[in-house]
Amino acid sequence: MRCILVLCIVIGLWILPASAEDSEIVKAQIAENNARIETLNAEISALNAEKRNISDQVVQLDADLQEASRQLDDVSIRAEETRLELENAVAEKEQAYNTFAGRLVSMYENGNLQYIDMIFGADNVSELLKRMEYIQEIAEYDREVFESMSNVCSSIEEKSAQLSQQQTELETKTAEFNASIAVYNTRINEIVSEVKEKESQKEAILKNNENLDRQLVSMDYADALFNEAEKYIGMPYVWGGSTPQTSFDCSGFVCWSVTHSGVKNLPRTTAQGIYNQCIKISPSEAKRGDIIFFQGTYNSGSPVTHVGFYAGDGKMLHCGNPIQYTSTQTAYWVSHFYAYGRLK
Repeated sequence: MRCILVLCIVIGLWILPASAEDSEIVKAQIAENNARIETLNAEISALNAEKRNISDQVVQLDADLQEASRQLDDVSIRAEETRLELENAVAEKEQAYNTFAGRLVSMYENGNLQYIDMIFGADNVSELLKRMEYIQEIAEYDREVFESMSNVCSSIEEKSAQLSQQQTELETKTAEFNASIAVYNTRINEIVSEVKEKESQKEAILKNNENLDRQLVSMDYADALFNEAEKYIGMPYVWGGSTPQTSFDCSGFVCWSVTHSGVKNLPRTTAQGIYNQCIKISPSEAKRGDIIFFQGTYNSGSPVTHVGFYAGDGKMLHCGNPIQYTSTQTAYWVSHFYAYGRLK
């Protein structure tokens, strides 16, 4: 009995620290997940701030683009008007030139006879001077008209060149605005994708935390349960026993440990009565702190005849004789196995 008691205590001490260690691992994982969520939140916040800043720049660029487009349309209209103006001026210049040149050709071809006749046909010196002055004024007028039209054409050509330069500059500026807007929109799309990805990561971490929280609750539940139940390791099996003063039978041990661990108020009942208050779970779902049920260990008139706490790894803590940890994989317990349950 002493050997069994010592062995049970050693096994109990071995199982509990491992569970506590697992609990700390889960808590560390939750803390790590929370830190990662904070990092993701900061990254998402920074990305959204960048997106707002870029969006503001896009709005400004779009306004600048609209203004540049308006100016380009205006310059294009003025350039077309100037082109037509230049065409007219060139035509007038050519006409003035043709008039001036034609007069010179006529003077040359006629040997200046017309002008000589005009000069010598004067009746007196005064009229002669007037006629010479008139001839000079005609030649001077033709020259001035031609020079004037040449100056007009030069002025219009200069204006046309300036407008052409403005048009080129505005077209370049418009292209730059469009390119910048395209770059910014591409970055905005990238940010949207990055934020979506980080939100997905955060959602996955939050779900993982929910699972870890459930594990932690389960571990705390199991720790509390086994901390209470292990107080009675080594006590003998007593039929109908339900308190430490009387010692326990299997159902009395489970009811007392559950109630006094603070997990749940489970009034004294039979193994079948405990089973009736549990949710049935599959062996693959069973974990430390669940309850394991057996049948046919004696003739009780009910399907369930024995009960204990499942400790994980194919072990249970139950009120055998004495209260102890034992393997559920022995031929006896395997042959009498009934079900796993979890208290509602």
